[in-house]
Amino acid sequence: MAETVVFSSRRTARVQRMQGARHVLVGLTLALTGWEAIADGHHASWIDYLALVAGALLLVAFVREMRALRGVPATHEPHAAHGINWVDVFAGVVTFIEAAHLHHRGKVGLPLAYAGLGLLLLALGLFHTRVAARRRLIVDEVGFDIRRNPFSRIRGEWADMSAIMADDTSITLTAFNGAVTRIDLADVPERARVIDVFTRYGEVGLAPATDGPEAPAASPAS
Repeated sequence: MAETVVFSSRRTARVQRMQGARHVLVGLTLALTGWEAIADGHHASWIDYLALVAGALLLVAFVREMRALRGVPATHEPHAAHGINWVDVFAGVVTFIEAAHLHHRGKVGLPLAYAGLGLLLLALGLFHTRVAARRRLIVDEVGFDIRRNPFSRIRGEWADMSAIMADDTSITLTAFNGAVTRIDLADVPERARVIDVFTRYGEVGLAPATDGPEAPAASPAS
């Protein structure tokens, strides 16, 4: 029976935090612009009200996410991502609002580009669990399939491997044809579990098959 281990990436998490902070700055800028238009009272539109609400919600979502991350001890392995990423969702809304502002200014190409980006952010936020689960290890008695990111996937069968070596941050596979593959897990907080599951199944898969008891030799004919 196959076993699946979903894991995360510290590098990806850092990039997402930086992107979230940048989205917050854009959201606050739009919110302040909307607030000024509303306070003026003469040029306010539904876009200004929406910008004010979306910018505030984006800021709240970002602060909550940062507080949740700070509450996790450095030695603790985070759980697999679940639910909706509200920072991406509200960032998508803010991007749509920016597209609307550009459209009202008479722009043509930029509003379409911003609308496409907003749609992408909404999809990433709403399908956060499914996207995060793409980074995983699937292993069974026959072989393994590990994906460290959308562009890196390593698959193989134990029958093709001659040796497995593992340290604290990586797994090294040696095939019977001499090919050596190193799986770097230094960026994975859950690497201890990934390595444990991988090597456990690997030891079983590489173990030599045990033959049954030999049949007794036939007695010579008299």
